[in-house]
Amino acid sequence: MLDFVGELSLSAQGARVGIVTFNGPSSFYCNGVNASTPACDIDNAAKVVSPISDDASSVVAAINARDGSYGTTCISCGLSAAKDLATAAPRGAATAPPVLVLLTDGRQTVGGTDATVTDEANSIKSQGITLVTIGFGDADVALMTAWASTPSSSYAWVGLADVAAAQAVIPSIVDEACIEVHYLCLHNSFCHEVVSVEAVGTGFADTGNLACRLTDGGSQSSMTAEQISTSVVRCSSSSAASDRSGEDNSAQVQVQVSLDQGSHWTQLDAASAIEIPCKSPPSPPPSPPPPSPPPPS
Repeated sequence: MLDFVGELSLSAQGARVGIVTFNGPSSFYCNGVNASTPACDIDNAAKVVSPISDDASSVVAAINARDGSYGTTCISCGLSAAKDLATAAPRGAATAPPVLVLLTDGRQTVGGTDATVTDEANSIKSQGITLVTIGFGDADVALMTAWASTPSSSYAWVGLADVAAAQAVIPSIVDEACIEVHYLCLHNSFCHEVVSVEAVGTGFADTGNLACRLTDGGSQSSMTAEQISTSVVRCSSSSAASDRSGEDNSAQVQVQVSLDQGSHWTQLDAASAIEIPCKSPPSPPPSPPPPSPPPPS
């Protein structure tokens, strides 16, 4: 958990993170005289270690102060608590889809079966939340692949040998799961042409629902989206950018990318903006040369 938080650049206008655990007391402990204690109540199998926060130091402190590991696992309880946390938290300026990361080395042992987890995973994905799974040890590869969002090639990191292997892939997971435009590259030459740019960033997974949006002045319009790679998307409009050649000889536009046909978009910020040069008006034709003087008589 600490490694994952360390990979995120938390800010009030950017990434924020919350932590939920889903380990409970062992079945041995909960047999007999301890069965009626609060610790053995299935409703307590998932605990919010840290609410959604942009303060990395407070999240790290909460992780370090969490309860120790126990012997039972209720994955569906953890997913449910994390879903409630993600959907209840104020979104602020965030426009990208929320991401839920499931990390486990085992399978559901209390609170239902694998089917219970599948139902909860499907509920999460149906609400527009990207579900990333990280499985190592005894975690079931097929199940965790099915629980992850599509495409699983981007969102299911399973079959890992141990914790060290899971830690090693965390930077790649952040790049795949966190959608963000880092900068734009211009494809066309001038603002009187249709706008064509390449958005360079992270998290552009091939969901089959890729979309781009152009903001030009105060208006927005759809753009066609072509995936070049998980880090590059080509966005093209059907119309030219507004010609502001009378002002500063350029037009500034902003481009956003969506993985779900427009339900969530990357942020409108400096990274999403680009200046498009406008052609200067043509120079007037040169003046005709003066007439030649008449020949001497």
